Amino acid sequence: CGDGISDVCSSELAPPGHEKREVMRRGQDAAKGRFDALIVSHPDRGSRDKTASRAGLEVFREHGIKFYAGETEYDLFNPDHEMFLGISAVIGQFFARQTSRKSILSRIARAKRGLPTTAVLPFGRKFIWSKDRQTGHWEIDPEKQKIIQSVAKRYLAGEKMQDMAKEYGMDLSNLHATVTRHSGTKWELEFTSKVLNISEKVTLEIPALLDEQTIAA
Repeated sequence: CGDGISDVCSSELAPPGHEKREVMRRGQDAAKGRFDALIVSHPDRGSRDKTASRAGLEVFREHGIKFYAGETEYDLFNPDHEMFLGISAVIGQFFARQTSRKSILSRIARAKRGLPTTAVLPFGRKFIWSKDRQTGHWEIDPEKQKIIQSVAKRYLAGEKMQDMAKEYGMDLSNLHATVTRHSGTKWELEFTSKVLNISEKVTLEIPALLDEQTIAA
């Protein structure tokens, strides 16, 4: 999940279109009579997409669904309450997008400093952080490097990647990608967000698992 390469799932970093899909799902369930009230922790938690929020409230009114924020009920037919919920959705959207933007820009900046910004690292490498977690260095996992070196040698000799993936208990596509595309010194990270109009690639220098001659072959 996540926007771009986000490590965590939250309403702030949810995939594009998440809010509208969620509101649509609620609307379908409301029409089928699967619930008669929506209870959220805060008024803006109904939806942080102002368009989706308005559409959702219209569906709730149509089907007589009640809306609560904590113990407080909001009358969806009361213009004052409707306006407040609309303002809450706009403010919630602002803070959600602001948080998402700060997060992705922070990860881009860290990547440009040569630091990993994802939970999953390239196979066979590990990053040793400094005590303050502001710097660090890359190291190779010797045991995993031996696997890739062996697979590469046998692959070039004609053995099937599928058989070796089964032998080592590895996913075939991941093993193939590591041997053929990710065994060198470059690791490319891509940060994208259509909502925030962000699209940037950063290439990190990492230790190679295979020598250049083997990679070329």
